[in-house]
Amino acid sequence: MIISLELVVTDESSPSFIRCLSWIVLCMVWASLRCDDVQSILPHRLMLSNFGLRMVLAKTKTTGHDKAQKEVQAFVHRLASLTGADWLGVGFSLWTEPPYNFKRDFMVMEPAGDLEGPKKRFMTVENLSSYIKMLLGQLKVPRRTAVGWELVPTLLLLPDGLESHFSGYSPRNFMTSVAAVLGYGRDARAYLGRWAMGMTSSEEYVRTSRQVVLGIQRAVNKSIVEGRDIEYFEDEAIEALAKTAEDRGFNPLRIKRRHICMNNFTGKNSLGGTYPALALEIEGIEEWQEIPDSPEDLLVITETAGTSSKVGTSYDESAYKFFVTVSRRQGMRRLHLVGCFVKPSRCSEVRYSNEVSAEDFDSICRSCKKKMLSEGGKDTPEESSSTASSSSTESSGPEQTLSELDLAR
Repeated sequence: MIISLELVVTDESSPSFIRCLSWIVLCMVWASLRCDDVQSILPHRLMLSNFGLRMVLAKTKTTGHDKAQKEVQAFVHRLASLTGADWLGVGFSLWTEPPYNFKRDFMVMEPAGDLEGPKKRFMTVENLSSYIKMLLGQLKVPRRTAVGWELVPTLLLLPDGLESHFSGYSPRNFMTSVAAVLGYGRDARAYLGRWAMGMTSSEEYVRTSRQVVLGIQRAVNKSIVEGRDIEYFEDEAIEALAKTAEDRGFNPLRIKRRHICMNNFTGKNSLGGTYPALALEIEGIEEWQEIPDSPEDLLVITETAGTSSKVGTSYDESAYKFFVTVSRRQGMRRLHLVGCFVKPSRCSEVRYSNEVSAEDFDSICRSCKKKMLSEGGKDTPEESSSTASSSSTESSGPEQTLSELDLAR
């Protein structure tokens, strides 16, 4: 299924939304994301570097401005690929170019009727799960040829409605399951699903998390492509799917034949390829060798990280003077003074600061604007009833806003 998804992302003949959604599912698999985690990704903070993809999750079940951990990051290794297709780079380009790159604070939007583009409308987690099942139901069987992998257009991987066998949590289980088979301990696997957030401080967690997650992803990728000393067998997962087919009155052997693609022709159970399957000439790839890919090396890192005395570091609002809220749909950045009646915990994205410039915000909260001028010793008789009734989203000019901020300071 992962192989088929990679080929869909790089297939220019497929509808653009199907390609984008396939990219999302692959990110869910490699970064152990749930559907609600996906909708917490901030699109404007996606970053693809030589190390890989970095995603910032702003408001999940365990993070947010009313939680100890304000945000968390998820990662995907740059060379993550089973087929040799650069699905990560191709999909990133699709999501960061028109018409998918409009301002918003959620990741996946409702698709257009022809699936060739998006609507500027939030997709609920329930609908996202439904669209993912629709996508899985359309996946074709992949086969290896002399020149690489291709899809068989007449064979479905999940016929007879078997896509219902999977849920929105299914992609989250894959990486942790394979990592456990390969010998990675609970503490290391806890970083895959961001269950280790309470173990270290915010700053240390990000550094340790990237190192551990990329190391495990590389080990899992290598195990599937060319095999490792500890082999991974997917028999149990395929048997479970075949059992579902049998319970529904369908032929389980047909399902097994369509899903088995690993063998031991090379002496190790794998796809029989060479890792890394994706060959990219990117400066700095050699430096990735410092990322450990053995359970023993990662054990040292996770044990060291777990000894931190700073647990669950959070923002101390009293240490800041300003905060900027970012609206959900338009991305409007509004400046507030700490202590404003607007509660940061109720906003989807908040940025704290002691110093701001005109480039950091689009407008000033009307209530805070009066307070700034008052603290600066400037009367505001010009604030007439008509001004008071105007929209709080009205932007101030750069010169005026800077002057007001200087007075407030």
